[in-house]
Amino acid sequence: MSISRTPHAVGASRRNRVGLGRFYMQPRAGVSFDPGALVVARYGSVLGEIPDPSAPRPDLVLIGTFVGTGVFTASSTADANGGSLDAHGAPETITVEPLSGEGTGDFATGTSTHQITSAHRDAPAFMYDNDTYYPDDLGGTLSFGGWVGDVLDNGRVMIKHSAQLRVLYELYSAGQATPGSTSDDDVRTVATSLPAGTFSGGVLTLTATGAFSTAQDGVTLAVGDKFIIPVGTITTLVVSAANSGVYEVTSLGATGVSASFTRTARWAQGAIIKPGTRVRVGGEPTIFHGTTWRAEPVTAAKVVGTDDPLLFPERVIVQKTCSSGTASIATVPLRAAGKFSVLCDYNGGTPAATTTSIQASTQTPGGIGTASIVIQEQSVLGTLVNTGTATCAVTIIQ
Repeated sequence: MSISRTPHAVGASRRNRVGLGRFYMQPRAGVSFDPGALVVARYGSVLGEIPDPSAPRPDLVLIGTFVGTGVFTASSTADANGGSLDAHGAPETITVEPLSGEGTGDFATGTSTHQITSAHRDAPAFMYDNDTYYPDDLGGTLSFGGWVGDVLDNGRVMIKHSAQLRVLYELYSAGQATPGSTSDDDVRTVATSLPAGTFSGGVLTLTATGAFSTAQDGVTLAVGDKFIIPVGTITTLVVSAANSGVYEVTSLGATGVSASFTRTARWAQGAIIKPGTRVRVGGEPTIFHGTTWRAEPVTAAKVVGTDDPLLFPERVIVQKTCSSGTASIATVPLRAAGKFSVLCDYNGGTPAATTTSIQASTQTPGGIGTASIVIQEQSVLGTLVNTGTATCAVTIIQ
């Protein structure tokens, strides 16, 4: 099994910022290794092989790069574990050089949304074939292969990899590398106005064709932008709990073509929802700017696309002005009763003379379109004053 690539100087190692030693390992039977090819092993195996895009695997551990004077094809004669044996029945070996934790280059990258650019520095990188890295894992099908160290002048990339950096990635994926951060994606905005569409296999395709330009919470999306699609009725689109989550714009549509949005690599269809996963929203949106959304599935075995991730914003502040002493909020999804609280802070307007407090009188949990909070000016607890126009900051914590 050999994958086309541009060979490096025969027997020469790639450009390592820190020199490393070499070692030997038995290859998997029948695998071909080009000079400089990525060498990987499956979890639980000690046999060397290469990433194969025709049969991608998410369970590969990067070992290093192949060192040789030409293409080496392992014997097809295998031992009981699948390792190659020479003509005398002895295990064959290949020479492998580990990547450097400071950076090893240069590797190829993909095109379009699969191209690593300078914006991906210090982000995880995933192995596509024996020489190519992607910035995404193709919906959970590719294996982690290091962190992006640099993008070289020739467009190829330098990758940082070590045992410690693999552990860092595993902590990062579990939401533990940075306390209070995310094990999914930082996103640009939250969906607040979507037309009718169909969810299938982790992809949302809008029913109508044509260019999609409707602002989402004040942000106009571009291809590659990541955003949260919350549970509920998002203007027109009905989003079930199972279909809620983090998506990326894959197409904004055109004449005769529908816009489409695909689950991000870290929120892949069929993946396990990690309890406590946090997703941060940037500072552009109108309602949800700077918010952090937390998933709290009821067990640790819930599946993306099948089960409810219970993904809700941890803290949202909404400015409201009462009319006749009352204001309503229907733009924020709310966890189950008893799982959220509402605080009202008077900061302006014209409250009625008899108003002594502003309270959340009615609180209905659910997704957008179902969830609601009614704010009231009250003279005593539970008694509405229906003449005021007070303004307050409503803080929702959940």
